[in-house]
Amino acid sequence: MSVRQAPLSITFAVVGGGIGGLACAYSLARHGHTVHVFERDKAKPQRSGGIRVPPNLTKLLLEWGLDQELEMAMKTRRSDFYHYTDEHQGYLLWQLDVLREAGGDFCTMHWDELYQILYRLSTSAGTKITFGATVTSVAPNDNDRPVLTFADGSTFTADVVVGADGSKSMMREIVNADSFGEPKLGCSESDMTVYTIVVPSEKLMDDPDLRKRVDSPKGQFTLWMSDRKWLIGYPIVRLIFCLRGCVAQVTNQLVQRKGNEYCVHANWHAEYAERDDTREWGEIVPTSSIDFTGCHPMMTRVFSLSPDVLRSNYRETHVEDWVDDTGRIVLVAEAAHPTIPFTIHGQSLAVEDAVVLGTLFSRLSRWDQIPQLLDGFQDLRQERCHYVHASEVSTASVLSMPPGEARDKRDVDLNVSLAQDEHWDEGKLLGQWEVIAAVFGYNAREAAEDWWIKWGLLDHRVSIFDVMNLGMHTTSHEVHDSDMDGRP
Repeated sequence: MSVRQAPLSITFAVVGGGIGGLACAYSLARHGHTVHVFERDKAKPQRSGGIRVPPNLTKLLLEWGLDQELEMAMKTRRSDFYHYTDEHQGYLLWQLDVLREAGGDFCTMHWDELYQILYRLSTSAGTKITFGATVTSVAPNDNDRPVLTFADGSTFTADVVVGADGSKSMMREIVNADSFGEPKLGCSESDMTVYTIVVPSEKLMDDPDLRKRVDSPKGQFTLWMSDRKWLIGYPIVRLIFCLRGCVAQVTNQLVQRKGNEYCVHANWHAEYAERDDTREWGEIVPTSSIDFTGCHPMMTRVFSLSPDVLRSNYRETHVEDWVDDTGRIVLVAEAAHPTIPFTIHGQSLAVEDAVVLGTLFSRLSRWDQIPQLLDGFQDLRQERCHYVHASEVSTASVLSMPPGEARDKRDVDLNVSLAQDEHWDEGKLLGQWEVIAAVFGYNAREAAEDWWIKWGLLDHRVSIFDVMNLGMHTTSHEVHDSDMDGRP
């Protein structure tokens, strides 16, 4: 696939080197911009968990040439729902025709594997990544270019700063500060704690209850629902990356399966949530610290397979402004729209942000377009992210209903699936598509291209050459992904 190169190449500083930061770095670099990533930590997190990769994300990764990695990832179409007593309540099966229409499979993988993939892509496109770089302030210089100051006193001057520094973003405070420098954020109390473990699948085989989950259909999600608590478990495949060809071509790699593992996330709502949220990524805590009241004993046995767990805390936060008053700083991913840890769309929204930002800035031809493109980014992404996040919060609420009429109705609705005919006619397929189309069917690149056609060309100073290329995905400045140094 050809990649449009921006007529005007500028320098981006990305603050934060997680999934969102690396994805933005690659998306901008592949369109011809110079990108520097500054990560506060001295290395990537050493403890992570499984992630879900829905069709709206897989289609973007396919466009980035990652078909081999996705082919070897675990695929899933079915989710089974259980009461906390382990009574089977029902299931949800995404039909193959519906997923094909959405444009991608639903996969699972390790967080650190997606991280490795994006690290390889971004560095192969020329991105420079600096670890142990703590940004203390960002301020414009005399030419209105943002200058980053680091804890060691050093500075870096960019043309645009991308704040990808997580749910406790320092960049968010800068963007949302009024003239007196005070934050103007609106926050609501809807706390949650998520405990995550990953264990080798063979460890579960000695337990009859657990073995049923491991031996279930390939890639199946299993969800246990309780009062203000819910758990989800799913298999993941550990991948390894092998060099192919000469040693110098370190990113020209094959992917091989290493073995199967099982990931479980335990989601505890407000009254059970840990209030200590001083850590950004998460904290390793003893398994014995988890309150399993109201859960099937099987859950205690699962978590007992690991002496400690990864604890991630979430606090509902609404971010009003994603772009600062100078039009040179923009927030993305968790810095702009914090999500419940390890839900379906945490990573997909981050990569969608990256694709939209890169696509918009592939159109950059003049310096005064920068604020326009950043405002366009917020216009495009804020409504989308709020919609998806609301669906995630709603799902969490449904899965953790307290006893009452609402929960009884939920269980009755789920029970219907157990008696359904496996044959789906066109009407039922269309009904499922209408339910998931807005989320799974979304294409971030196409959304950005549509925005440019509708709004970007309203600027009367856009050249006739741009107008002639309106319906094209490339201009005369183009390269191919396969021509980039070190592409996998």
